[in-house]
Amino acid sequence: MDLASYQVTLLKGAAALRANWTNRVDDFFNASSVGMTDCILERLNYQKLAKTVWPLNKDLIPTFEVQHLN
Repeated sequence: MDLASYQVTLLKGAAALRANWTNRVDDFFNASSVGMTDCILERLNYQKLAKTVWPLNKDLIPTFEVQHLN
């Protein structure tokens, strides 16, 4: 397939597909769909969710601890 012959290429997938296509395309446009795979987390119907979950709680500042394994 010669991508240069197309003006637009549509792909369906999550973040993993970006790794293979980053060097082949000029831009990515996200198309969010309502449902279990929605990338807008606030639209999901959470039940029994703690109030200390980032990124849903915008007041939280995430911290990450890195542990190196030998």
